[in-house]
Amino acid sequence: MRCGAEAVATIGVAYAERTVVVTDLVAVVDPNLVDLCREHTDRLSPPLGWSVLDARVVAVVAAAP
Repeated sequence: MRCGAEAVATIGVAYAERTVVVTDLVAVVDPNLVDLCREHTDRLSPPLGWSVLDARVVAVVAAAP
């Protein structure tokens, strides 16, 4: 099943650094990258021993209570 929400970020992996890299959504289709919606980006969990590098330029603003 595929998520129907709008993609907001592109995810790639740097295997040598054991890092999952989150970037702003890229316009060029690349089979080595994955586009994710906000919910799936927020829930991203790297493999054990890996880290996540959020390199997005667009600021993510949390909703005020």
